[in-house]
Amino acid sequence: MSVKSLAKKHVHYSERLDPREDPFSTNRVTGRSLNFPIIGTCNPTKICAVTCYFAKGPSTWTASLKKQHRLMNSIKDDPAGVAARIVKAARRKKLTFIRWTGGGDLFEELLPCIDAVAVAMPDVPQWVVSRIPRLAAQVTPRHNVYLHFSVDRSSWARLDEFRGLAP
Repeated sequence: MSVKSLAKKHVHYSERLDPREDPFSTNRVTGRSLNFPIIGTCNPTKICAVTCYFAKGPSTWTASLKKQHRLMNSIKDDPAGVAARIVKAARRKKLTFIRWTGGGDLFEELLPCIDAVAVAMPDVPQWVVSRIPRLAAQVTPRHNVYLHFSVDRSSWARLDEFRGLAP
């Protein structure tokens, strides 16, 4: 399945995480991660749209898509509350790092959530991946936040845009 195929499958889910639901997902590329829907967060280049690992396999199954939406919807409603849940779950799992956007990309409400977790867990690296210059530049710089800004051959201009926006 490609991003184009996934877009045809896309249905908007409005549910939120259950109070006992684990915010983390597991995938073969990133391990435990916080995953969001591709459709609605990503603006893929042609290369990315065809090669995206997250647009194939289990992450495209209905149950996975619903979980991605539940997490995103919960963060949009209550970034601080979800940050506290992420901290609790990460500590319980004894995670040595937190992988944000294992699938999908940044969105406005995710930024304060990432920062709250980074502050609450200063010894745990926060691995944040994005292809969106405007949002990547707004990730709060902290000693434990590692921003991976991703470009491909067709999107080098995004790197220049990011450099112009970053603090």
